[in-house]
Amino acid sequence: MSASTGTEPSNSPSAPGSLPDTVCAVRASPSRTLDERLVSNLVRNAAEHQPGPGGTIWVTTIADDGAASLTIENTGDVVDPAVLDSLTEPFVRGRGRTRSAHAPSSSGLGLAIVASIARAHGAVLTLDAREDGGLVVQVRFPVAHQQRG
Repeated sequence: MSASTGTEPSNSPSAPGSLPDTVCAVRASPSRTLDERLVSNLVRNAAEHQPGPGGTIWVTTIADDGAASLTIENTGDVVDPAVLDSLTEPFVRGRGRTRSAHAPSSSGLGLAIVASIARAHGAVLTLDAREDGGLVVQVRFPVAHQQRG
């Protein structure tokens, strides 16, 4: 796992507001609920693990190299890169298996659920620690088909 630096999202587009000319479709789950759960768990997790008011969350989607990526990135506490692989295990939180001061109601299931849904889609889930604090979570879905816009 690698660390991102700076205050901008790690994969920000070169031209803000520009959109790619490719539309792609990814394999959706039979239940729209699973797709919604994946996105809502990632955004909720990013929001709950902010150090307080004034934190930032970036949501980015990109289609390239035969995959469509959803990236959720946030500012927050510094995450030890050594714990990244364990964060998708049930009941594990950034500071181990105890409740966090920033997310006292967190069960530690959010990223475990995201990992299961990603696997069901044939997607690849990656977690990276931001050097200045926070986490970058990316889900790369295989593209079902592409069309030029």
